[in-house]
Amino acid sequence: MVFRKLFGRGEETSKERPGSVTIRVEFGGKSFAYTYDDLEMAQVRFPQVLADLNALYSRQIADEQE
Repeated sequence: MVFRKLFGRGEETSKERPGSVTIRVEFGGKSFAYTYDDLEMAQVRFPQVLADLNALYSRQIADEQE
């Protein structure tokens, strides 16, 4: 539970919980969905999620720009 609150859930869910925040990002034809328990946790954690995605796909971005 603690990890889920800190890191969100990276899978697509059809059920939305009341009060939860879901952020979806589409990148390179892939869709990522992150669900957080509240807005404050989403604001704290989501910038790091974007940095993680950038680190994972930085090579692909560089290859596309060349």
